[in-house]
Amino acid sequence: MLSHGAKSAKILSVDKVQNFLVTSYEELKRVTWPSKKDTIRLTAYVIGVSFVVGLFVMLLDFVFAQLLTFLITN
Repeated sequence: MLSHGAKSAKILSVDKVQNFLVTSYEELKRVTWPSKKDTIRLTAYVIGVSFVVGLFVMLLDFVFAQLLTFLITN
């Protein structure tokens, strides 16, 4: 069985979680969300930058692989 101190600690923990959830919900109501147009535009930026970085990494991988192959075979 739980002692009285353990029960109050558990209840306090539940109260803290409930307070956190209520506070978080209140904060989310005050957030200024981006418009659909802004969201699409920023998503396109992220996809574009990710693609360019991926191409750059692929190019570096190819160059280093060729360099390593050249160094090993000679």
